[in-house]
Amino acid sequence: MSCVAASPHGGEAQAGGEARPVRRAILWLACLGPLFYVTYGAANWLASLHAHVPEAIFDWERRVPFLDWTILPYWSTNAFYAASVFVCATRRELNTHARRLLGAQIIAVLCFIAFPLRFSWPKPQTSGLVGFLFDALGSFDKPFNQAPSLHVALTVILWSLYSRHLPRLALPLLAAWSTLVVGSTMTTYQHHFIDLPTGALLGLLCVWAFPDHGAQPLEGARLARDPDRRSLALLYAAACVLLLMMVAIALRSQAPAPPSCGCSGLRWGSPWWRSPMQPSAHLPSRNMQMAQRSSLRAFSPRLIVSARS
Repeated sequence: MSCVAASPHGGEAQAGGEARPVRRAILWLACLGPLFYVTYGAANWLASLHAHVPEAIFDWERRVPFLDWTILPYWSTNAFYAASVFVCATRRELNTHARRLLGAQIIAVLCFIAFPLRFSWPKPQTSGLVGFLFDALGSFDKPFNQAPSLHVALTVILWSLYSRHLPRLALPLLAAWSTLVVGSTMTTYQHHFIDLPTGALLGLLCVWAFPDHGAQPLEGARLARDPDRRSLALLYAAACVLLLMMVAIALRSQAPAPPSCGCSGLRWGSPWWRSPMQPSAHLPSRNMQMAQRSSLRAFSPRLIVSARS
């Protein structure tokens, strides 16, 4: 009978020392890599089929500079992603980490398909090494697949792994790299701001759903037998359905509006599921007009529609 001890890295290690699961890491990478490109590309393709794909932007984002050199940290996520499965010291830690990566991929792609968004403006011309990297990125990535940012979600997941294995003195460098990667999603004109917090929430959700120690938080979840709880759950579900129906009716009842006067308040365009020939419109709401005159207009997001290129 072999003695088993708790590993400092969240797994179980034999007293004699568990061998690093290299073969299992190769298998996980062989599955995760192709799955990433196939599902990510499929979501891009599905979004490109829509005649109109909305954009969720803040006006201040137009002042974000294009920094071509930040494509280097942006691309570095691929290397850290591939190396991460080999960093895991035990089989349990590897399985937990891989499930986090897989969960983030699945949830993000489902969001890309259900709520497609696109980036608003083209990238400037680049040359040299950075130009090559931008061309390589553009060969499979399109201006879709925006929220949640999968890049940011993966950065959160990678941080949770590397921060446990790197020396304490290296943690400031890891934090600086993570910050640079998150910032590069905007300075390379890949994402709008709204994609960043949603991506971070997705990464945190995956870290929470697949913990390093103990059982998964939803592992023991069961349907309540208390009739009062079931009644309350049905009421919440009915309220959610009613709210979604009201939103759908409101969006479908939009009327054409005059050309935009440049106000930076919240503006809604035609959702992607409506007829591609119907023009975008403002919601006919007095509250919307007041919001457009607000002193916080620069921080009010817009959801606009542009025709497919």
